[in-house]
Parts: sequence; C-alpha cells; structure tokens
Amino acid sequence: MSQPRLLLDLSSLSDKVSKAIFEQGLAAYRQQKVMDCTLTAAGTQAFDILGRVQGTGQQNHRVSVVIEASDAGVVSYFQGECNCALRSNCRHCVALAIKASFSSMRQAAHTNKQAQNPPESAALWVQGESADFVLLETETHTPISAPIPAATNAPVNAQTNASIKIPVKVLTRSAPSLGLPKVALKPGKGLFDDDEISLSTTPKKPAERPKKPPPKAANLSPLKAQVPEAALPLAKSAQRPNAPANASAEVLRGRQAKAQLHITRVEDADSERLGLLRATLRFDYEGLSFYALEDHNPVLVDALDIHLTVGINVESSPDKKADKTKKPPKHQVLLQRDLAAEQNAHHSLHTLGLSGDSLGRFYLPFISTAQQQLWLEWMDNDFAIMRAAGFEVTTDSSLEGWIAHAQDLKAHMHSLASPPVNPLNSKTPSANPKPIAGGDTQADWFKLSLGMSVGGERRNILPLLPELLAQLGAAAQSVTPATIQSTDTSANPPSFSTLQLPTYLYIKQDDGYLRLPCEPLRPWLQALLELMTERGLRKKNELKIELSGTSLRLSRLEAMRLEAELQQHPKAGGHWQGEDSLQEMLGQLASRQNLPAVTLPSGLKAQLRPYQLDGVQWLQFLHTHGLSGILADDMGLGKTLQTLTHILIEKEAGRLALPVLVIAPVSLMGNWRKEAAHFTPSLRTLVVQGNSRHETATEMGSFDLVIAPYSLLQRDRERWQAQSWHMVVLDEAQNIKNASSHAAQIAGALDAKHRLCLSGTPMENNLGELWSLFNFLMPGFLGSQARFKSLYRTPIEKHGDQQRAERLRHRLKPFMLRRLKSEVATDLPEKQVCISVVTLAEPQADLYETIRLGTEKTVHEALANKGLAGSQIQILDALLKLRQVCCDPRLVALPAAKKIKSSAKLELLMELLPDLLLAGRRVLLFSQFTSMLELIEEELEKRQIKWVKLTGQSQNREQLIERFTSGEVPLFLISLKAGGVGLNLTEADTVIHYDPWWNPAAQAQATDRAHRIGQTKPVMVYKLVAQDTIEERILALQERKAALADSMYGEMTQGTQPIMTQSDLASLLEPMGYSLNPD
Repeated sequence: MSQPRLLLDLSSLSDKVSKAIFEQGLAAYRQQKVMDCTLTAAGTQAFDILGRVQGTGQQNHRVSVVIEASDAGVVSYFQGECNCALRSNCRHCVALAIKASFSSMRQAAHTNKQAQNPPESAALWVQGESADFVLLETETHTPISAPIPAATNAPVNAQTNASIKIPVKVLTRSAPSLGLPKVALKPGKGLFDDDEISLSTTPKKPAERPKKPPPKAANLSPLKAQVPEAALPLAKSAQRPNAPANASAEVLRGRQAKAQLHITRVEDADSERLGLLRATLRFDYEGLSFYALEDHNPVLVDALDIHLTVGINVESSPDKKADKTKKPPKHQVLLQRDLAAEQNAHHSLHTLGLSGDSLGRFYLPFISTAQQQLWLEWMDNDFAIMRAAGFEVTTDSSLEGWIAHAQDLKAHMHSLASPPVNPLNSKTPSANPKPIAGGDTQADWFKLSLGMSVGGERRNILPLLPELLAQLGAAAQSVTPATIQSTDTSANPPSFSTLQLPTYLYIKQDDGYLRLPCEPLRPWLQALLELMTERGLRKKNELKIELSGTSLRLSRLEAMRLEAELQQHPKAGGHWQGEDSLQEMLGQLASRQNLPAVTLPSGLKAQLRPYQLDGVQWLQFLHTHGLSGILADDMGLGKTLQTLTHILIEKEAGRLALPVLVIAPVSLMGNWRKEAAHFTPSLRTLVVQGNSRHETATEMGSFDLVIAPYSLLQRDRERWQAQSWHMVVLDEAQNIKNASSHAAQIAGALDAKHRLCLSGTPMENNLGELWSLFNFLMPGFLGSQARFKSLYRTPIEKHGDQQRAERLRHRLKPFMLRRLKSEVATDLPEKQVCISVVTLAEPQADLYETIRLGTEKTVHEALANKGLAGSQIQILDALLKLRQVCCDPRLVALPAAKKIKSSAKLELLMELLPDLLLAGRRVLLFSQFTSMLELIEEELEKRQIKWVKLTGQSQNREQLIERFTSGEVPLFLISLKAGGVGLNLTEADTVIHYDPWWNPAAQAQATDRAHRIGQTKPVMVYKLVAQDTIEERILALQERKAALADSMYGEMTQGTQPIMTQSDLASLLEPMGYSLNPD
C-alpha cells in the first residue's frame, strides 16, 4: 500500500490554534525538535500522527494528533494531545503536524524521482516578488505535493490547472507581491530549515518544449519543477485498490452501512505505545462486512454465497481466526459504498481522540495513565458514548470481569501502646503493638485501617492510595504527574478539598482494574496526603512502603489532624469506626457543648461570669486530654482571671507538682501580681524581674506560679530550660508571632506538660503568626511552615480563597476559644468611634508632597533592587516620614521641616481637649511617637492642663497609673507600645488616637484599656486623621487586616483580600487630593 500523503495549508492550520502556539510550533519544527514521526491515513481526508517532540531542556513529549484536511490542504479538524503541561493543541502538536506533512511530501517526491516512467511535465509560472507560498496553475485539479525537489530539469505541464501552495525560496524581483501568504516568514527563507528547493527565474533548456505555451502576462517568471506522480490522476481504474476485474460482476446498490466496532485488549508489549484497548472498525452493508481506507466507489469485493443469501457477516469478529479448512463458495460483487456514512464514523472516532491505521484498527495512543482512564470509563458504561454515535459495539470475551467495583468505604481506628520508631522515619512506628482495650484519648499511637467491599469481600485499599494520589495529583492545578510520582510534593502540594474529582478512578490490578469511587475517599486522600508529606514521604515509592501493611499507624496528634479534616465531610465517608472516645472528645471541643462541669476552687476570691466559667471548663477539658490551646477572648473579658482559676483548680486537685511559668510583657507584670494576690491568694507567686532575680532563681521550684517578662527569655534561657514546668502560659502571645525569633524558639524548647497562649489578637498581620503560636502549642498540628504557606497563607492572603479560609478556621476552632464583648458582656456600655478629619495647611501640605515625591522614588528603587519582601526596612522608613509630617512637621529631621511651626492636627487636638476636660471627661491619649507626646506636653503646659505620661522609659508606672485612676489628673498621655496592653483604666471614658497605626488590633487593645469589664459609662473614641494623606489609606489597610482576622476567629462569610501588595504601597504613596472614593 502506498504511503499516505498529507498536504497542509498552514494558514488554515494556524486558525485552529492561537497565533502564539502556531509560531512556537513552527519554530520548534525549524529547530528540528521533532524526534520521530509516524503518519497513518485514517480515512480519505483524515490522518493520525504519532511521535515525540523535544520540549524544554532534554525532555521528550509524547504527542498524538488527529487531523482532517481537504485535497487542497485546508484543515477542517485538528486535535492534538501531549503530555506537556498544556496537554492539548500545544506547540508540540503543531510541530509534529508540520513535520508529518513535509516528510510525507518529500517521500512522495522521492518516490516519483525513482519512477521508470516519469509523468508528463510543463513549465510552472509564478507571479510575485518574495512569497513563501506560491500559487501554481495547471489543468488538473489534483493537488500537487510539496516541496519540489531540487535540480530538476523537466518542464511541467502548465495546462493542468491544479491549485497548490508550496513553500519555496523565490529569487525573482521582477514582479510585485501578490500578498498571498497568510503566514509571514523571513524573505529569502523557506518554510522548512531542511528545504532543498532551488527555483530559477531563467529556465534551463528543456528536453522538449510544451505544446502549448503559457499565457502571456506582464512580469511573469517561468519556473521549473517536477510534479510528483501522486499529483496526477490514475490512467486506469484497474490501478485502484478494489477496482473491478470482471465487468459482469453483480452490482450491489442502496445498501445501508452500519458502523461496527469490536473491542479487544492491546498486547502488554504494545500498550505503552498504543494504549489499553483496540477498537476494530467494520461497515456492515446488510450482511456484507467491509472496510477500506480508500474512497473508491464502487469497489470489487469477494462475497460468500451463504453470506449473500442469509446475510451472515463473516467478518463480525475480525480479530478471530477463520476456519481455513472449510471455505464456503464465493464470488466477486461490486459494492456501492455509502461514503458519507463511513466518513461520519471516522470523524466520530477522531472526535473521541482515537487514531486509526489502514486496517481499521483504532487506538487511544498512550500519553498518560490519566488519559487511558477514558477507555475504562467507556467500558464501564458499556461503550454508551460510541453506541450513541451510531456504532454497534461488541467486546472480546477476555474483557469479561476486567473491571471490578469497590464500594462501601469503612475505616477502623484502634489505640496502641507506644511502639519503637520506624527506621524510615523517626516519627512513624514500625512495631505491631496490641490495641488498648476500651480506647484511650491520651494514647500515644493509633492504628488505622481502610477497606472497601469488592465482590462481597473486604479488601484493604491502603496499598492502593499512592497510585490513587498520583492519578489525582496529576489532575490538580500546577501539579504534573512527575511531581507527584517522583519528586518533592511539599513545594506545591495538590489540594483535593476543592478539586473537581472524577466520579471514579481505576487502579491497575494483576487481573484487570479496580474502580474506586472518589467522593467518599476525598477527605481521606487530603488528610493522608498532608500526613505523608509532613512525615517526609515525598516520593511514590516511599508512600508505597509506608502504606504497604494492613494498617497505618498514627501518632495522637496525627489522629486529631485526621479527624479535624474528616469532620468537614460528614456525608462523604468522613468517619471511622472504633475509638469513639477520641471522636467524641474532638466533637466536644469543636462544638464546645457538653463539656464536663467544673467545681470552682474554694480558694478563689472572685465571682466568675457565666462565660468565664465556660472558659475555665474549656481549659480543664484541654488539660484532661493532654491538649493545648489559645484563650483568645476580646480585650477586657478576664483572660488573666480565668487562667488563675484554672491553675488554682490544678493545685487544689493535687496535680500541681511543678510550678506554672507565666511569660508576659513588662507592662503586665504588676497586673499579674496584683490579680494573683487579689483573686487567688493561696497560690505561692514569684515575680522574676530586675537584678534581684538571681537571688530567687534557685527557689523557683518551690512556688506555684512564676511570672517573668519576655525580655528575660533569651537572657536567662538556661534557667528556664533547666526547670520542668506543669504548664507554660504566654500572655500577649503575639510576642512570639515571628517563628524565627529567639523568644519563639526558646519558648518552644521549654519542658512543660501543658501549654497555653493568651491573646486578644493572636493574629495581627498575617496567618504566619497563627502558625507560630500553634507551633509552640502543638508542634506539627498545622504542618511545616513551608506547607502551611503553600496550603493556606498564599491562597488566603494573596487570592482571597474563601474555601481554604473556612477549612483552616474549622481546623483551629477546637483549640481556640474566643468570645467578644458584644456577645458575652451585654451589660457593658456602648463604645462610639468618631473619625475626626483635619485638612493640612498649605506649608504643611507642601512639605508632605515634597517628602512624598522623594519617598516614592526611594520605594521604587528598593522594590526594583530587592523586591517587596526584601525592602521592608527601606519602605517603612520612607513611610515613617510621611506619617510624621501628618502629626507635626517638627518630627521630621529635615531643615525645611523645622521652619514650619504649626500643625493642623495639634491645633485640632488643642481645640478638642479643653472642651472634653471641661465636660468632666477622663481622657486617654495614645500616640506612636514619644516625641509627639513631648510636643503635646508643651501645649498642655501653656494651657495649664494637668496630665501624666507613660512611655517605655517610665520607671514609676504604678504611681503614674494611681494618679490617673484616683482622679488627681484627668489626662493620661500614653505611648501605644508601652501602654497599649496590660492596663485596666476603666476610670477613663474617652480615648483619643492621635495617629493611626498599621495594626488595627494594637489600636483596639489600647481602646480596651477603658472599654472593658468594670466600665460603667459609655466610651467615646476619637481618631485624628489628616485628610487625603497616608493616614486615610492606613485606615483602609486596617479594615482588610481586621477582615482576615475575623475570618479566622469567627464564622467565615466573605472572601478575604490580600494583606499588603505593591498596589497597596502605591496607594499609600498617592499624592494629596487623590480621591479614595471616586463616587
């Protein structure tokens, strides 16, 4: 059989893909990236192409293309598949198609050159100056193949009238361009790098002149070329396949063609190339089975007499060997074919992605395991998609029972004694200890088994999960099969929680395939993938080792993480049998209902509010089950009192054999000491501070409660780490929000049975702060820092991923207790907030704009050199100057600023304060800048207003606080850092924030020095803001940070926005007069 020839009009091919893809594919072909190529005719105008194309680096991609093109090369259908990241209709598919076309045309030209009787030739005429596609006119309408071989002297018949497009190098300059080509290439360069075409504007002497000269026309240049034999019509019908040899043969007309497919398995040796199954196509003409690739009509075929009389299809099973011992009589008939029906059948198969050969055998050429799932899906549905397309489908007997169905997922969990470690991973047990009778929520290890029913029998599916993870991982965005199967998955791990999974996946077995339902397995796949990644089992072979047994051993923390994940999918198989106590415990934590009642200690000298009693019960529940958590109540709701009550219960129960260590900011040391003495006087309390601490260091073990500042964690680290503690409490735990800080690392290394964080703002800026706190409480609960970033921080903070935020909130909820004043302290007076906007006067505004322009330049240079992450110091320093100008020009260390003696905001303050004080208000005034407080003091002194001031340099904090709370002075100036936390100033009823701060939580904490339990009067809050400046934009940034925090603390109802981006930075640097709200 002759080799197929594919002529392509590249203009029509370029219409089937994007311009960029086509140009890249053309470049790949020119660079000889196509490694091998096989072209097979799949019909009269349909072709299948298989091959390999080199991609980035040295990686070769498997490529399969189905293409339909007219005789003139116009592409009507183009579908390619590739195992590159783009998957289909990529540049590799384009390059392969061009290569197949060129190779087939060159082969046709070579075959013609070798022929003993070359066809009749004539001169070709071309009009144009520099065209890459040239229109040739001859008499015949048969397409002429291209490219034309070089060094041919025979003239070409100019009277054949065939239209073709040939890539050539045109040398003539005598004629104007026709503008024919749609694909522009470099002048003087052929389409293909390996073109061997050389056409001359001066014809050589022909052996024989054409009988009819070409038509005369202006500026026409005669060119010589050889027309391949395939381009000329066949002289005799007998040369066609299936041509009649007997003129008296019976003619069969009007028979309908039924497309029949017989499905068989592909031999294992060929499956890596051809795929899993083979569909053999035949056309049944009312009992006469026939298939031919050519479109000749009618055709001469052999027919059995019995076949014609009773209509039996002798080729109904084309893959079965016929009985050669008995041959029924046969004769030849002429069959009038239904070519339209045959072409429709070919097209339907091509649309499904199948490629055929000249014998009618169609395959789904192997690209990837996931791609071959199509065969299994079709077979599992009895090839309904093919039947719907009009095919009659039969299957080989060897396919019976080839696909088994798994259903009814059930998991079992049992607690174990602590086994020795696995040599593969120090976190994983390897022994086979006996289960603990009755279960144990504090057991160190648990055994998990996962099974499904297959043919009425339970089958362990744990060993199948690596292959299942690999197949699903290939479907996850930004993750390739190679990433899952052979490389590190921690860098960009797939997430199955939001991935659109197929209904079923098929796993290879020794005797066929096992169908697994995806939806019931979704929570298990996600949870186990995270677990395996955290264990460091990042490769498929390591997963196989870990999951090869009948059960998987989990640590207690891993079991809790698994249950937290499964609770989000109660209807999707997210449950296990056994260890009901563990599930019940986690369910109680999540709902915070039915927690065991707690008897308050007799030594407690306080009356707890109902919500405070609930908090103590929650703390006791965590302690009973060996867990840790964050008490994240709103500021002023009594976190210190709840913690002291919890400690006193431990003492009176006889469990306080070791002291409790409380680490707190310096500003809170006095508050802890006073509240311990007032509410729990029976606790022996030691405050470790100052130089005298060395004298009592050796006595710490004899106290019930030891209180120390964060500043001594690093300085006295050996002392803290040498002592064992019953519990370590971090007050204002956001002090360890940076996981790489010394404070966070030393706190995490302390030897403690239990851990507790207290913070009204456990997250101030980003989710990484929450990870740091939980890394102190329960290391590993939120996974590694890198995985937490890829799985939660980046999707939530940068992309506002609501589903990820909800998932994280669900995981944190059992271990974070947060109540708001508006929810539990309904008797607390209301708080009103007033934004007081002031317009800068002209000198101050001019200075602001001058500094802004210089700041903008500095920030842009820093971003260009170091990026956003590496430019934080330069950016904050530049923005600091803008904030200082808004407060008072005298804060800026510039000669021009010193000349400006007035401040619009200070003038507003001096108008506001006297009226408030005359009305009997007690005022707290906060500022970030201690130097600004000094300027305010100067104005207060001029007006003879009494005040006290608290900063980080103040030595007599208690006396200063006493002067204000006693009523001696009505005004308290406080630096935000020194007095934003730890003060109980309910005597105040007015709060003024002189300048806004990036962190909304810090300002909220400062406000709550007054608006807290014990306040009996409404609290008025004033925020002074310079109009059209960076201060207004800081308020907008605060709102986004507060929204992110609310999404973690409360019910998630809205998607979040990025915290700080370069666009935010550009907004902060907008000139004055820029409208934040154009409407």
